[in-house]
Order: sequence, then C-alpha cells, then structure tokens
Amino acid sequence: MNNIQMGEIADKVLRKRFFVIIPLAVFALIGWQFVRPKSIEPIGNHGAKFDNTAGVYDAGTRPEWCEALQKPNGYLLLSGVIDLPTIDDSHGFLQTDEEELGVFFDFDGGARIGIASKDGLTTRIQSGIEPQIGEMHFVILIRGNGDITYIENDARIEAAASAINPTCNAVQIGMGNESAPFTGELNVYISSGTDIAVAESLVDVYDSQFHSASVQIYNLSKNALIVALILLIIGNPFKKRESKKPATDESVI
Repeated sequence: MNNIQMGEIADKVLRKRFFVIIPLAVFALIGWQFVRPKSIEPIGNHGAKFDNTAGVYDAGTRPEWCEALQKPNGYLLLSGVIDLPTIDDSHGFLQTDEEELGVFFDFDGGARIGIASKDGLTTRIQSGIEPQIGEMHFVILIRGNGDITYIENDARIEAAASAINPTCNAVQIGMGNESAPFTGELNVYISSGTDIAVAESLVDVYDSQFHSASVQIYNLSKNALIVALILLIIGNPFKKRESKKPATDESVI
C-alpha cells in the first residue's frame, strides 16, 4: 500500500471524525464529572500535631524521635500540609536541632530535606519537584538505615543518606536551617517508632490514592479530551484541498 492509498483511507476515516469526537468528548465529560480525583487525603493523626498559627513554635527537646533512628527498624515520620504563598523566597519549615545537627525541612527553589551524619556533615536532599503556589501536601519517612521516602502531593521520590545521626534537642516548627521564618500556614504531624512496617503501611495507603483505577480513568479522559479537541480544530488534514490559485483565461482575443 503506497502513501496515496494510505492518505485516501485516512481521508475517508476522518471525514467521519465526528463519530470519534463525540464519544471521546462524552468519555471526557464522564471522567470529569464522576471520577475526578477529590482533594488529597492526608495520612492524618499518627503522632504529635504542630502548627505555626501563632508564629514559630518551639517544641523543645524530643530525644525519642531521633533515638528511634538508631534502632534497626526505627523511623521518623513527618506529614502535613503547607500553604505556600510564594516560590521565589527561601523558607524554613521545621528543624529538630540547631546548626544542622538534626533533621530540617526547608524550601530553596523547591522542597529540601537535611539530615546530620555521623561524620559531622549534613546530607541535603533536593526534591527536584517543580513547586507551585498553594497547598503542598507532604510526607517524609526517614528510616534508621538512612533510606528516605519523600512525597509531595502526588510525586514520590526515594533517596538515601548514609550513617545518619541527627539529634532532636531544639525542635522548631515554622523555621529551619537558619532560613527566614515561614510566613504561610503549616500543619504537621510527627511520630517515631521502632517498627518500620507501621510507618510504611501509612505511607503506602496515602500513596495509593494517586494510583487507583478512578485516577487512571480520569487521566485517560483528559487525554481523550485533548484528542477530541485536536480533531475538531485541525479538521481533516488528508482532505484534498482545491487550489486557491486564480484561474487564468488563456483565450486569445
């Protein structure tokens, strides 16, 4: 089959493109109306709750949080919601100790996590997720072996920090890593323990809401709408067009 024959077949199909556009548009409408994802469901209450409604909150000393990270199956779990007013400035969200001796969570062009190591240095993990103004749901799971799971809204990354040794002697909510205090709203739950399976189960349940069948159908419906719009706008590219060149009168007078 040559290119001309293929073009003729495509022309015949696309002449009836509205028989394709209408089902695609209906599918997109159903996806938007019935399976559109609801607001993000946070992990919820899994430990102590803090916020910065009254400014930077000094939570004092919480040695049990960091001591859990020295256990074979220990963990530190942080989750919450941040209302990010701008993405142009640096912010400190929280820290567990001064001078990068503990764990910090801040913002510098994007979310960043820092963890003190046994060698006296600090491992910094940049999320690499494109930031957006507004609600930012986050989950940070730090394991005793240094493995880290970070989820920001529906984006998940895995990272690792070797030989971690943070301390939790000066916990502050609403600032961190010597950055300016955060001026937006911050709500966070913090917990620790020695059974990593408990924390991983909470994280997996949270993450599953972004991979359900309804979410996949919704994503397909968005693609269907895009295809329908393209077909509607561009029309039939295989249709033979009449020449727009004006006819010339070759008769001799």
